[in-house]
Amino acid sequence: MLIFSFIISETFPNVSIIIPLYNQAHFLTDAVRSIELQSLQNYEILVIDDQSTDNAQQVIKHLQELDNRIINIQLKENQGPFLARAKGIINAKGKYIVFIDADDYLNSITILQHAFELAEETSADIVHFNEKLLEADRESAFNWANPANDSVQEKYFGLTQWMLNGQGTALHGKLFLKNQLLRAIVLIQNQKSDIFQTKLYYSEDTLMMLAFYTLQEKYVPLLEFGYTYTIRPNSLSKSSVAYYDKFVKRVDDSLIVYHIVKKILSVLPEAFQRNIHFQFFKYMKSSMMEIELYHNNDADKKAFMCEKLLNSGVLIDEYVNKLKSEHCADIIQ
Repeated sequence: MLIFSFIISETFPNVSIIIPLYNQAHFLTDAVRSIELQSLQNYEILVIDDQSTDNAQQVIKHLQELDNRIINIQLKENQGPFLARAKGIINAKGKYIVFIDADDYLNSITILQHAFELAEETSADIVHFNEKLLEADRESAFNWANPANDSVQEKYFGLTQWMLNGQGTALHGKLFLKNQLLRAIVLIQNQKSDIFQTKLYYSEDTLMMLAFYTLQEKYVPLLEFGYTYTIRPNSLSKSSVAYYDKFVKRVDDSLIVYHIVKKILSVLPEAFQRNIHFQFFKYMKSSMMEIELYHNNDADKKAFMCEKLLNSGVLIDEYVNKLKSEHCADIIQ
C-alpha cells in the first residue's frame, strides 16, 4: 500500500503542467514535487519524454505510482522541445497551461492557485508572474511581470514589451489559456506547413510566444514570485569545436524562427515593423560578437557567419547595411 499518493479528480483539471524532458531525469523529481506541494490540487502533469537516453522512463513510472495525475508521453524519436511542448498542448485537458523545464521548479506553493484565480477573474489569456534565477548556487530575483503599472493590459502588450526590451519570450513563468496556445500552433503551421518535421532545439519558445502575443487579448501581471529558473554550468568551452557546432545550430534555428515570425507579424501595423526588425538585428549582432570574442575573430568562421546572416532574407536593408558595416566590412566588400 502506498503511504503517500494522490488521486486525480474525475473532472477536467484546472491547469495542465507540461514538462518537456530530455536526459534530465535526475532533476525531474524535484520539479514534480514542487507541483505536488501546490495549494491548487486540481491539475495534471504531462511529462513529454523526447526519447531520453537516461533512466527517464524509470523515474516517470515511479512518480506515476505515487501520483496518478502524472501522464507519461514518450515521443517515438527525438524531435526537440518545440514538438515536445506542442504534443503536450494538444494532449492537455486543462483550461490553462503552465510550462516547467525539468531542471526548474515552482518556488511558491500558492502560485498556481493565484495565477488560476486571477485568470478566471480577469478573463486573461496570459498571466505572467515573477521569477528567480539560480546560477552557481546564487539566487537573483527578476520582476519580469512588472509593467509600468500592474493592471490588466490589452492586445499586443506582450509583443510591445518584446519590441522594447527583447524580453518575455520564455514560456516558463506564465499561465496560458490553452485555446490560445492551440491557435498559436495553427498560426505557426499556416506559415510553415512542415514545422512538425523541423527539429527546432533553439528559439522555439520565442516562436511560440510571439505567435501567442499576436493573438493575446488580455495580459495580466501577477506580482508574485513563483518560478525558479536554473542555469546549469556548461561543460563545453565557448571556444571549443563542439560549442561552435551548437552555436551554428542555434543560429540556424533562430533564422528559421525569424522567417516564420516575420510572416506572422507582417499583418501588424506599420509602426511595429521597424522595432521587430531591430530585435532581429540585435540577435544577429550578438552572434557576430560571439565569433569575435570566443573564436579569436577567426576569419573563416566570421566570413561564414556574415554570409549566413546577411543573406538570410530576415533583415530589412537598413539593418543588413548596419550589420555589414559594423561586423563584416573587412570580410565582405
